Amino acid sequence: MSLAGLSRARAARIRSKSSRALRTYFSAAISSSGCSRTQRYRFTTLDNLYWEHWENGRQDKKLFGEVLVPESNIMSQPGNFGDYKGKLSWMYGSSNPVYSNNTNGKHTEPNGSAYIKVKVTAAVKEIRVYTGAWSATNVTSLWYNGVKIAQAADITAGNDGTAREVVFPVQLTGTEEVVLEVRINASGSGNASTVAIRVLGTAAPVPAATTSVTKTQTEMTNWENEFNLTELGTKDWFITNNDGKGADEKNGGTAIDSSSVMGGGSQLWDYKASFSWTNGTTNEVCNVSDSGKNTHGENDGICGGSVGIKVTVSKGDIVHLFVGGWKSTYYIKVLDSKGNLISDETIAEQTDDTLAYDVAYTVTEGAGEELTFIIHRTSTAGGNCSLAAVYVTEAVSEQE
Repeated sequence: MSLAGLSRARAARIRSKSSRALRTYFSAAISSSGCSRTQRYRFTTLDNLYWEHWENGRQDKKLFGEVLVPESNIMSQPGNFGDYKGKLSWMYGSSNPVYSNNTNGKHTEPNGSAYIKVKVTAAVKEIRVYTGAWSATNVTSLWYNGVKIAQAADITAGNDGTAREVVFPVQLTGTEEVVLEVRINASGSGNASTVAIRVLGTAAPVPAATTSVTKTQTEMTNWENEFNLTELGTKDWFITNNDGKGADEKNGGTAIDSSSVMGGGSQLWDYKASFSWTNGTTNEVCNVSDSGKNTHGENDGICGGSVGIKVTVSKGDIVHLFVGGWKSTYYIKVLDSKGNLISDETIAEQTDDTLAYDVAYTVTEGAGEELTFIIHRTSTAGGNCSLAAVYVTEAVSEQE
């Protein structure tokens, strides 16, 4: 639909107000294609300006770039499900750094509604909504300033459910930005689902990287490999799982962003190295594991399909990541604050056991930039990757 049905005078006023920025499309230009369980949608492509995904208790979005969804009520929808008829995968997510074949989502109550507001700039060319219905009819439409400007074909489903990728083409004709609203309305005894949204267009070139790193790695073979984080982490240190009681970090440390941990939804208690400290924030001293598993310190960690953390570095700093992979091939990607990939290497190939390493990155160029370290895995045996601890050795001045 366009502006049909309004009085001629009101339609003219709205067109006049909109023409400075927005060109709308009639329903004939809108596509709505069905999703199946064999279809895969990859969110990490060059034309993805922004994306968000919603599921029970977790919202993921593009890690780098401008946020183009300033508001939505998807996470407050009452229903959760895990069988969307389309598999969504991404790289560089804010909650799960790397995810493959996600089928989770949120849904409305019967006769309920949901909305997503989208910021449209001159670079935006399409808004894609991953939505569906179960025992209901889903009406997905696009609004501007309280006026419906486009509507996709109705999605009507029985007990088996139906999923669609709805595509709204948009084009900004001026330099000003506008906010459009996607509305998803359900009618019937079932519900309307919403899984994700993608905003596609032409991205501006990313400024070149100014930070560079080199990597070395040392295998960790047993918890008797003990590391005193206070002595080693002269700039900062962080442990992801202190005996199941949560993370801990250097008192007063600022290089490692402890609030930036991504992924790693499970805990482990058998990392192949142990850590002790005397200047912790939550627990000032850790010399012996509280659980009595060993006499060398803490050897816990977090694990999952991917784990990420952010660290601010300067030239000469050395960042140590204590990582592992159980029955998996795992990798570490390092990205600068602009999203440039400055290192991407395989750490270990899949075996039937755990392979753990102290992976050290020396900053050869750069000054005060936040880097994102992402550990992720592939596995044919349901394996995982892990992160136990991080420490940063401060750059030594030439005078020293």
